[in-house]
Amino acid sequence: MSEPNLLETLLTSPFAPAITPFKGTIKKCSVRELINVETGRLTFSGIQAAANDPFVKFELNDPKWSERTKQIDNAGDSGDWNDLNISFKCDETTLSSSSSGGSILTVSCLDHNSITSHVFIGNVEIDISNLADNMNIDVGYEAELKQKSGEKAGIVKFTIELKIDIEALQSIIVKGEAEAKRKAEEDARKAKAEEDARLAKEQRKREEAAAKAAADKAAKEKETRNKAEAETETRKSGEQNVNKFKAVEKAVMMTKKTRKGFSDNILDRMADCQLGGQKELDIAQLSLVDYPEDCKIYPNISKLIAFGNKFTDLPDLGDWYRRIEYMDLSRNGISNLDNIDFTLMPVLKYLDISRNIMKKLSSGIINLIRLEKLEAHRNQIDELPVGISQLKSITRLNLEYNNLVTLPEELEDMPNLHDLNLNNNPRLDLNSLPSNIQNLQMKRRLLYDKQGRRQLVQRALGYRDAAKMKAAML
Repeated sequence: MSEPNLLETLLTSPFAPAITPFKGTIKKCSVRELINVETGRLTFSGIQAAANDPFVKFELNDPKWSERTKQIDNAGDSGDWNDLNISFKCDETTLSSSSSGGSILTVSCLDHNSITSHVFIGNVEIDISNLADNMNIDVGYEAELKQKSGEKAGIVKFTIELKIDIEALQSIIVKGEAEAKRKAEEDARKAKAEEDARLAKEQRKREEAAAKAAADKAAKEKETRNKAEAETETRKSGEQNVNKFKAVEKAVMMTKKTRKGFSDNILDRMADCQLGGQKELDIAQLSLVDYPEDCKIYPNISKLIAFGNKFTDLPDLGDWYRRIEYMDLSRNGISNLDNIDFTLMPVLKYLDISRNIMKKLSSGIINLIRLEKLEAHRNQIDELPVGISQLKSITRLNLEYNNLVTLPEELEDMPNLHDLNLNNNPRLDLNSLPSNIQNLQMKRRLLYDKQGRRQLVQRALGYRDAAKMKAAML
């Protein structure tokens, strides 16, 4: 490819710089009508013989580049320098860094003096980028030299040749092409990785959906079989079951009447408490609405058993609560505990409020810092209080048969909780819970819930069968 065609190709490349780099060569230079550095006066008849020993200095603004002519001692009428061949380069960095948008060539005339070294005569600044339209031809330039005061100091003439720097231009374009290729390859790799990840995610979803569908189908079939078997068994042993339930009911009634030999009179219960060392007060199943004001409270009582009454909130036992460790208030009519100051119960470890009609747990319950077991099943609770994670000592939390919808994330911050029962909360999606909460629920079902354990085994078998089916298809 010939050079003109190469240059045309380079200049039309999309990677060509906005400012074309070029090379310059100063070939000739002359100065005339210089000021006399001793008198400060201009002379208009030559270069001011015997007064100046001039030389000319050329400087580019950025990067710092400078060249100078030789000194003419005791210059006469002629201040000429021929065949200089002073070369410089103006690349994109040089041209774009100038405040005027081009490259400033400063031409200075100085006088050499043995005492004062170089004495400034005058200079002129030339934006040589304005000359770039005259490429590949000699351009003659003439300008006035100015003193620092702005007064005329003389005239400078020089001849300059400008050429496009093809090598520099080609280097810039090659680098641009390489960078564009690298970026295109990087974008392609990124796009492919994203597409692969998307396809893999969709494949996992399809596999999980197929496995779940297979497991649900197997579980439903098993449930149908179990239901049919149970109905058959019920029909066969209907009479026996009726007799069995009657016997159980009779045993319960007998237990209620004779439980620890307690009577249905609260005064008798108080007497039993005193005989027992004043540690445990059992006032269960007495149909109490309020705690009788005329009944004495023993200061050493640490256990209150009060299930099966008609309390709507906790009985007012005053400062006695500070010693209580165990409290059973199940099977009452308690709707809320908002009026209770739980800070009065600093040593309470066990609290049973199950089988009441509460729709939420009181926010004050988080002050039971030593509480280890909370039985709150079979209520209507739909949310847990903010700050429940402050119950750092709790090991068992029973919330079965409630109306929970969501659980607070802080439930994960209860380090000692290892028995969590969330069964039979129809509005709660167990599969959406954090993995550690699901693990607690699964652990409980394996340890304590026979039916739940059977369902987990059936689900695991379903996933195994689905995996085998997938392997066979592959």
